[in-house]
Amino acid sequence: MSSEDLHQRAAEICSEVFAGPVVEAARLAFEERVERVAQLKAAQGRLVQQARELSNARRELAGRLETGLIESLAAGRKWASANELEQLARIDAEHRLVTAANSKVLEHLLPRAEIESLERAAARYRAQAVVLREVAEDRLRRTAEMMSEAAAHEGGIVFDPTQTLSGVLHQQADELDKQAANHQTWAQQKAEGHARLVEVSEAERHAAQ
Repeated sequence: MSSEDLHQRAAEICSEVFAGPVVEAARLAFEERVERVAQLKAAQGRLVQQARELSNARRELAGRLETGLIESLAAGRKWASANELEQLARIDAEHRLVTAANSKVLEHLLPRAEIESLERAAARYRAQAVVLREVAEDRLRRTAEMMSEAAAHEGGIVFDPTQTLSGVLHQQADELDKQAANHQTWAQQKAEGHARLVEVSEAERHAAQ
């Protein structure tokens, strides 16, 4: 079997074993976190837009109120605009809520979801590596048994396991383990960076009080 054929067959085996329940569960868990990250990013974008619209509405309404107050006093009239003042208060309250929600997404929810997506990616790679290595070990064991029988019949036989399908599967499992380790490292680095930012943010809040 040529090297191209070995890798083609290895790809077919990967497709088969990765459809198993353990790897499939890891895939679904990973994709759920990826979707959560996308949802939070979309929500954050909408919050920014909503905050901008509220800020513009407040500026326009405040401008009208200021003009009305000035003109009323200039004309010697009593100024009364309770409804618009209530509307301004509602806009201010909604803007504070939207701003707080945006901060919560940026400072807590989104970083946590991104960290979890990296962790789930690592778990998915590990699950793939485990099942692939199991297949490789089983094939290598059966090959070793056949080679032992052949050697007993024909004499000494030597083969290079790295040039077998089992060897290719082992190499791919090793690469998957490396990917898992990389993603776990990135998740840890992001978690540590997020913890430092939270600590700084809390310190700034306490100092401002």
